[in-house]
Amino acid sequence: MKTFKIGEISKKAGVSQRTVRYYEEIGLIKPSGRTEGSFRLFTESMVEKIQFIQSMKDLGLSLEDIKAILTIRKENKRGKDAAERVLGKLSSTHEKIQDRQRRLSQAEREIRKTEALVNECLTCNEKPTAKNCLKCPVVLNKEDIPEPFRTILELEK
Repeated sequence: MKTFKIGEISKKAGVSQRTVRYYEEIGLIKPSGRTEGSFRLFTESMVEKIQFIQSMKDLGLSLEDIKAILTIRKENKRGKDAAERVLGKLSSTHEKIQDRQRRLSQAEREIRKTEALVNECLTCNEKPTAKNCLKCPVVLNKEDIPEPFRTILELEK
């Protein structure tokens, strides 16, 4: 079985060496062994595991939640018990992902509205201050000023 040192495995997985060390430190991953010089060695399957961890993190799961999912099998004596716990964690994970999708969709709508509004500012020759922007007919004619645009204006006050 081919093994890789930490630099190689981090490159293959697309993470930093520090991330690999941290995942090992908190018990998410384990090297398959060490060289005579005490360098960590990892198998190819560790790339997939690290990438799984990263994708779950990207979806908003905490490392604690990810660790719980990865260790359930080892913590149970019966497959039924492990399966029930895995299903519970997966259900909870699914709910978190759906919530994140809802929030991302809302943020995307707000960004699109802001882009459309800012697009109308391309011909503006006034100094872009909150005071001038709030007096602008483009802004005054809008019933709903998107949150990102309001935030940008407030930052200039």
